[in-house]
Amino acid sequence: MRLHVFGIIVGLAALCSCEGGKGPLVSFSDSGCKGHQEDGALSFLYAPLDAADYPGLQCISYGLTEAGLGVDLFNFEGACGAEWEGVAAVDGAAITVGVTNPGCMIGGCGSCIYDWAFEVEGVSGGADLALTFSVETCPGEEAPTEGTVALPAATLGQGLMCRYASWGTLEWLGLVGTLNTPCGESSMLEEPITCEGDLECASVGEDGRDICVAACADVSECPLPDIMLCEANLCVLDPAVGW
Repeated sequence: MRLHVFGIIVGLAALCSCEGGKGPLVSFSDSGCKGHQEDGALSFLYAPLDAADYPGLQCISYGLTEAGLGVDLFNFEGACGAEWEGVAAVDGAAITVGVTNPGCMIGGCGSCIYDWAFEVEGVSGGADLALTFSVETCPGEEAPTEGTVALPAATLGQGLMCRYASWGTLEWLGLVGTLNTPCGESSMLEEPITCEGDLECASVGEDGRDICVAACADVSECPLPDIMLCEANLCVLDPAVGW
């Protein structure tokens, strides 16, 4: 399944942060800042997936539900200490989900990674959708971080796309040396980061950054064979599931 990036958008559509089933956002869940002891803290409502099964990967899981469209965001970067609220908008085949921090209050602890889950009504299948995701740290003061991806109609029963999570944020949180997380030279540690067990350190991450990966002779030996390839005897993400 090859997914195409529509591009980063500049303006944010009029979003609705809604409760009690009013507006397009039916429900929203937030894992809170994730660390070593909090992996997979969010109970996902809309897909038979668990963020704990995708360590070190930033993923978008999506699928049609009785209400409309369910979207799960795994390991997305955001400010530490923010009080996130879910927001959503529907404009025909253009769907927006995101988080906003209305009070603009954040902690002095840098960045975190989060899992967020949304269910949005007013969405139907049968046509390709454009999904925009947005992280707004301080409304009116800072422009939101946004991106848009294509959701082909054929994947709306259950779709998944993944890329490696932010190397710098994982390093900052100490989430290193395990599957799909940073290894090698570190700007924060005196010694290079080594990989646990039989994992190997390879330059397969974003911008060629070093990531701990599993060895393989065949893709069936990879931890996530549905979204990985066995290349040069290493388990790496299949570019076809990225964005």
